[in-house]
Amino acid sequence: MELTHHLGQIGARAADNALDEGARVLSAGMVDVDLSLVFMLGLFLVFAVLLHFIVLKPLIAAQEARQKGMGGAREDASALELKAAEAKLDYERRLGKARQDAVVIREALKQEASATAAATTAAVQADTDKKVLLAKGELVKFGDKARSEMKSHADQLSNDLATKLLGGNA
Repeated sequence: MELTHHLGQIGARAADNALDEGARVLSAGMVDVDLSLVFMLGLFLVFAVLLHFIVLKPLIAAQEARQKGMGGAREDASALELKAAEAKLDYERRLGKARQDAVVIREALKQEASATAAATTAAVQADTDKKVLLAKGELVKFGDKARSEMKSHADQLSNDLATKLLGGNA
């Protein structure tokens, strides 16, 4: 029984110690303010300053230089894009004008060709009409000559035929 009593006392003391330790922790707060906190804060500030001058300042300067360089390149690119757009508009305007001029030239050539064709056709028609008139005139002459020759021939033949049929001179 003594053992049970002894164990009970040990358990009671452990519980009392645990309660005392818990109360002490709760009363102490989350952070103990002592010299190590000041040392850590100082060490943090030293590294923050070193980091600022060794890493952040050169990085910021490099980014600003890059932005400046890109800004100039962007301005140049914008200017070149504007110039290219203007050149394209000018090219399209000149191409449209050239196409209009080509239509005008083609129509002029077409009219000229039509006029030349009409003049050539008229000249050929006049020449052909002249040749037809001359040929008609020659045919009339040839027909008249042939008729006159045939008339004398016809007279001779009719006389010969009448003589043969009638048996004598006519």
